Order: sequence, then C-alpha cells, then structure tokens
Amino acid sequence: MIIPTRDRWARLRRTLETAFAQQEVTVEVIVVDEGSTDGTAEGLRGLAHPELRVIHNERPLGQAAARNRGIEAARGEWLAFLDDDDLWAPRKLRRQIDAARAAAAGFAYASAVVVDDGFHALELYEAPPADELRRLLVSGNALPAGASNVVTRADLVAGVGGFDERLNQLADWDLWIRLAGSARGAACAEVLVAYLYHSGNFVLRAAPEVWGEFERVVAKHEDAARECGVRFTRADLTYWIAQRQAESGLRLRALRTFLLGAVLTRSPHHVRPALRTLLLGKPRAEAAEDIPVPAWLDAYHDGL
Repeated sequence: MIIPTRDRWARLRRTLETAFAQQEVTVEVIVVDEGSTDGTAEGLRGLAHPELRVIHNERPLGQAAARNRGIEAARGEWLAFLDDDDLWAPRKLRRQIDAARAAAAGFAYASAVVVDDGFHALELYEAPPADELRRLLVSGNALPAGASNVVTRADLVAGVGGFDERLNQLADWDLWIRLAGSARGAACAEVLVAYLYHSGNFVLRAAPEVWGEFERVVAKHEDAARECGVRFTRADLTYWIAQRQAESGLRLRALRTFLLGAVLTRSPHHVRPALRTLLLGKPRAEAAEDIPVPAWLDAYHDGL
C-alpha cells in the first residue's frame, strides 16, 4: 500500500496502525514523505515494522507524483492507496482482493463511512454497482473515500500510466476513470473504509485549484462521457465543495466557492446558499444517529 504524507504525523501514526493490522495478507507499507518538518521522519524511524518502507522527498512533489514514486517502488501483485488520515477495516485488503479475483476484475472498491475526529459517523456511502461504475465515474467521482478505497492490480495501473502528475486534488478520480475504461471493477458492499472529515482535508482548502483540475479532467475524458451518454456536472462539484467547507466552519471559503460556482456554471441556484452562508453561517456537520458505526471502527475507537 502507498501512503503519501506531509506534516501530519499525529494522524499518520493512527492511520498506520490500521495498515499494519491488515489480516490474511502479506503487506508492504510504503510511506512517501513529502518533505515533512513536523517530526514525521523521526516518528517513522521509530517504528519497528519490517513491512514499512519510507521514501523521503526533500521537497513536496504533489500527491500524484508521490503516489507514482510509491508505485515504482512497490513489489506486489496488488496496489492499494491510503490517505494519511483515513482508516481501514482489518480485512479490507483480503475482502477486496478476493472480490476482484472472484469477478475476474482488475480492481475492487468498497462502501465507506465518513467520520469526524471523534469517529462518529456522519455519512454512509455505498459502493456503486460494478456494471454502472464507468458511467457513474465519467459524470462525477462515484467512488467514496477518495484514494483510500481502491485496490488494483499493479500491472493494470502501469498499463494506464499511473497518476497524472498534472493533477493533484482530482488525480484519483482521473485514474479511476481510466481503470474503469480498461478493466472490470468489483464492488464490496461491506463498509471497509473510514474517511476522516476535518477542516484540513485538501479539497476543502483548495477550491480554485480543484476547478482548474476539473476542467482538465473534463477535457481528457469527454469522449468517454459522450460514449456513456452523460456529462460532467460542474455545478454539483462546486456545490458539494462549498457545502463541505461551510460544514467544516470555513465560512468565507464556502461563500467564495458558492459565488465562484454561480459565475463559472452560470447557475443561479448557488446564489441563495451563498447568501444563507454569509448571513447565517452553516452548522458543523453533526453525527447521524441512524448511521451504524462498523464494528471494526467501533472497536478501534474504544482502543483510543
């Protein structure tokens, strides 16, 4: 598995616990440190795990380039990607590799739960049906939990060229589209990933960058979108980012994103929530009592 990181040792240390705890598989944990200055290098040196390999970049190269460095260094048949703040079920890799092999698929993905820093469930995203995945992907990133979800054959990733290093925030979405165009995917209905939702999430802090990358992804995959009979939803992307910024307490950023979306998409339905955000703000995301916390995450929470 490949984990890019920069200056998030406190979160990375917790994430690594779930990486090392994978059951019934032989793991190789590759951490690509993007020039951290918060003690990450020292912390990694203090971990006595033979499965751990560390690549140090003297300066940040970006998430896509960091993941590609990890791909080049990986020696296994399967690749998995994990963000430095997310968590995995103990049998995540085993379940997904088995699902991929059973379906003669090149990659597999699972359902995911969104949690806050206290590991309270905020949202649940079910794995989309495998036979609809390509169509869903070319209209929006339908795979939940970003890069922390997919397990794929290494030769398949090599065949499609790895992550596009011209992208950063949306590099995973772009890769999923290319994987789905080259091989069948397999869906695991089980919740195997916990996506940590906090104000430090990259996509919440970089809306202008996301917009530029979005246009690049649209241009790259317009033929696929035409073939699938769908279109890229710029308005929905902007609205989603702005809502998440507001829920995370990033009120002014949310306002700017709503207004940017109104201009770029010529969509007036962004204006009303922008005014509401300006005048009233938006409460932080709250735990949803009707969303069950997976037993593996509940047990992990109890051990904190």
